[in-house]
Amino acid sequence: FGPLAMIHTSLRSFAVPEGVSRRTNEPHFLPRITRLYTGVLAVNAVVFTGLVLAIPRRLGVALLGEVWLGARPLLAYAGLAMIGIAISLPPFLGLRVLGDSRRIVRARAVDAPVMVCLSGAGAVVAGVRGAALGRALANVNAGYEWWRQFNLAVRESSSAPVGIESRAN
Repeated sequence: FGPLAMIHTSLRSFAVPEGVSRRTNEPHFLPRITRLYTGVLAVNAVVFTGLVLAIPRRLGVALLGEVWLGARPLLAYAGLAMIGIAISLPPFLGLRVLGDSRRIVRARAVDAPVMVCLSGAGAVVAGVRGAALGRALANVNAGYEWWRQFNLAVRESSSAPVGIESRAN
């Protein structure tokens, strides 16, 4: 899923600086653009996954050789994992724009153990396919946690005073 990873990396390169520069003048910009980025990335992931899954066996083998036969059963799980990443990345970047490292750590503290547990349990129960499914489900779950932390941070930042002058009053 290299093209999707390239899009995600590109988004990381410009979203945080752009968000920081616009946040002061346009307070509603960040939640709106975060939702937009999530929608665009998720649709891209769904479409790309559908295209990859639609590759006929003969073409897959012609492109990748025998590797295709082993990889093909895992592609749906990899696609679901990429959809989860697409849902998680924008709120993560939004938290970086807000400079809320506390909430980033909280989201990671939930995300990481779930990833390890679901991937590990999947591997024990169903081998590579189970591990791939566990990882995919963990990525989707991470999207929920990143959005939860982002929404809490937006609420806090909109109710908090802005700048030193406001704190003095």
